[in-house]
Amino acid sequence: MRSAFVALVSLLATTVGCGSSGNTASSSDAGGTMDSGTVEGGGGTDSATQDGGAQDSGMMQVCPSTDAGSPAGYPAAHAPFPKVAYGGGRLITAPEIVTVTFPGDTLAPQLEAFGDQLTQTCYWDAVRDGYCGGGSTCIGRGTVPAKSHVELTSAPASSYADTQGGGASSLQQFVQQQVASGTFPAPDSNTIYAMYFPMSITTSLDGQTNCQTVGGWHNHTTVTPPGGMATDVAYAVVGECSSLPGFSGDALNEATYAASHEISEAVSDPTTSTGGGYYLDRANTDNLAWQFTGGGEIGDMCVDQFGGVFGTAHDRLTLATPGGMFLAQRIWSNTAAALGGDPCMPIGPGDTPYFNVAISAGNGLKQLAIGASATFEVDAFSTAPMAPWTIVALDLSQLQGGAQVVKTSFDKTSVSNGDKMMMTVQLVSQPPMLGGGFSGMPYVIISQVGPIVHVWPGLVVQ
Repeated sequence: MRSAFVALVSLLATTVGCGSSGNTASSSDAGGTMDSGTVEGGGGTDSATQDGGAQDSGMMQVCPSTDAGSPAGYPAAHAPFPKVAYGGGRLITAPEIVTVTFPGDTLAPQLEAFGDQLTQTCYWDAVRDGYCGGGSTCIGRGTVPAKSHVELTSAPASSYADTQGGGASSLQQFVQQQVASGTFPAPDSNTIYAMYFPMSITTSLDGQTNCQTVGGWHNHTTVTPPGGMATDVAYAVVGECSSLPGFSGDALNEATYAASHEISEAVSDPTTSTGGGYYLDRANTDNLAWQFTGGGEIGDMCVDQFGGVFGTAHDRLTLATPGGMFLAQRIWSNTAAALGGDPCMPIGPGDTPYFNVAISAGNGLKQLAIGASATFEVDAFSTAPMAPWTIVALDLSQLQGGAQVVKTSFDKTSVSNGDKMMMTVQLVSQPPMLGGGFSGMPYVIISQVGPIVHVWPGLVVQ
């Protein structure tokens, strides 16, 4: 059993995530209500009416405030948040976004404005903070390329399939053809083609269909412009998914939300199929559960899969720019995570105080036989004084409407900053296969105050 357990850890530690935006309860970018606050872009305020209809709880002037720290004793000591670790590969340090839309897309002007301005804002400053390669080479603000918009005039194919497994990809062939013909501008090492597909065009990634099981993804391919050299270029595929839950049929807000996720991941982990960028540090086995409850890139780590189920999704805010107001996703920050409070940036006015319950160090992964149990400490913390909050734990099977696989219980379910509780997990039935011949089941500790939910995941393997 021990040697199999070590092999499982090795398997999980070498798994590379797909970098996609999902929309299921277990991997979702779309659940819940709209927004936790508004953040002004670097260009100042905007007097235009909001594009789309996201519901805001307030306006944060100009830029998020700097973190002034927490009161003494807050947050209480707890196990550290995971880190996303640099793998030594390529980063996109001065991103140049080329926005690509298809014939008849009425959202094209707004999507183009979003692409031109996203990396010029204080939102982007918060997202990119601390993500550096070798030496002092860090992800910076972007620049607007000479040809930043491509509005295609000829009818595309009805469907495109993509892959991150190294197989045939009609979508990559499409990108290569557009570059070879000169329709897409010749790329350099900072180029990202952000392609917005209407729902009339079916796109899929390794069998997952856009606007059904995913909301978008990022990838890369080798292209050769006319008279130029072969270049590896990053691209993002974003569906204008007006049918996804949590967006009230609002294709623009869903698209910019997903695009902010994918562009953030494209700059920090551009070569997803080979690794080397920023990805969840799985050398620490306590972190492995995070892989299964969301994914390991910097956008995945802040997707609120459960806010739409238990309350209000807490992973989004509205970005105000001179060209309009756009929904964007909050993104994982190693800098913020190291402080022990909210790890997702920027922090909006509805995001404080942050509260959660952490599994104590060394207990995030448990190996159990069916019927066996384990009991360990979990620790409550918040970034400021607040009323007690309630906790519950559910496994991923229960969250998806299935039968319970991991039974959980606490010796206390109403908690405050500094409380230390004992949690028991028991494997009560056969868990599903995780891959490589191993089986297991993730679970999450759910902390809730009103509509606001935060989670901390754990993993039980057989």
